[in-house]
Amino acid sequence: IKSLGRNHPDVARTMSNLAVLYFRQERYYEAKMLLLEALKIYQELNKELHLYEREIKFIQNLIDKI
Repeated sequence: IKSLGRNHPDVARTMSNLAVLYFRQERYYEAKMLLLEALKIYQELNKELHLYEREIKFIQNLIDKI
């Protein structure tokens, strides 16, 4: 995070991947917290670039399952 910055898409992707692992381990609270943070990053990036609709939809769908 230090080298890329908190709002970098790689940081959001890593958070999302870790959240999927937590979800599979039934650690739903931890998963949801990471998903919400990743979603926030992607939504902010998407305002300018419009490249992250797929990631946003994936995260929203996973949050709905929790």
